[in-house]
Amino acid sequence: MSHYHIFSPEHALDYARLSVAEVGDGNLNRVFRVVDEDSGRGVIVKQALPYIRSVGESWPLTRDRVRIEAQVLRCHGEHCPEYRVALLHHDAEQSVLLLEDLSAMALWRRTLIDGFAPAGAAARLGDYLAQVHYHGSDFHLSSPRKRAALARFGNPELCAATEAVFFEHPYRDHSCNRIAQGLRPMAEWLWRDSLLNEVFALWRHCRERALLLGRKLIMQPLSPARLRRRLEQEIQRS
Repeated sequence: MSHYHIFSPEHALDYARLSVAEVGDGNLNRVFRVVDEDSGRGVIVKQALPYIRSVGESWPLTRDRVRIEAQVLRCHGEHCPEYRVALLHHDAEQSVLLLEDLSAMALWRRTLIDGFAPAGAAARLGDYLAQVHYHGSDFHLSSPRKRAALARFGNPELCAATEAVFFEHPYRDHSCNRIAQGLRPMAEWLWRDSLLNEVFALWRHCRERALLLGRKLIMQPLSPARLRRRLEQEIQRS
């Protein structure tokens, strides 16, 4: 039998028999699972770093993405709580979310790879998407509320990072690319492919002209046929 002693925070933590392990391997955040070793129950601690985790401090990224994620989870919980991971706590200063632990559930991706399609999963996913998309759309929100939501949930830095990682770096020999030596000849062939480079150049051109083009279309209401001709003209100019 151990002798009585007054607990310090470290003693209390040890007595509770809690363990922690980093479980996330994503590109952006650090994710930990804190588990009660006696019951097996746990919680997830997710913290946003001030940079892209997989790259390092050389690629800064706003921590405000955690605030947006917390607000989105609360919003989705209002409209479809049965299919939303529970948000237990949000610490804005530390950019931390405390989330429900879903470790006991099987990953849908893994079950599909194993050749098993869970019954009803597609219907539940459709229900979830319908609920959250409808309640965030122009069909449900007034124009002022919709514009306020766009401003509240917008994350231009993360959008720019996504565009760079998915639509720019793969199409050229960039330092962020991680290419197996055996696949490098194929990657170099793709970088030299003229058609692929034309498509990429067109996408970049359309992105740069999108705001101007959108302004023209709003100021001059067009029929679908005229709108299509207008878009074709913009593409030909590229």
